[in-house]
Amino acid sequence: MNTNIFIMLFAIYSIATGLVVETIKKLLDEANRKYASNLLAFIVAIVIGTVGTLVYYQLYGIAFDVNNIICAVLLGILSGVGAMVGFDKVKQFIGQIK
Repeated sequence: MNTNIFIMLFAIYSIATGLVVETIKKLLDEANRKYASNLLAFIVAIVIGTVGTLVYYQLYGIAFDVNNIICAVLLGILSGVGAMVGFDKVKQFIGQIK
C-alpha cells in the first residue's frame, strides 16, 4: 500500500466514522443511554478502518499476507486517533514523516 492510497482510505474512513458515530449517538440519546463519545468514536473508527481496509484488499485482489494485515490494523488505529484529534492534524503529521 502506498502513501496516496493510505491517505485516501484514511480520509474516507474519517468521513464514514463521523457519520456512523453521529447516527449511533442519536440512537443512544433517543434511548436515554449514557455513553462516552470519545470512546465511542475511537471504537467505531478502529472497526471502520480495519474492516474497510480488509474489504479494500478483497475488492482489489490484494493478498492477505502478514504485512497487509498489519497495515489494516494500523490504519484502524490511525483512524481511531484521527477520530479523536482530527483528520487535518494526522494528515499533516503523515506529510511531515514523508
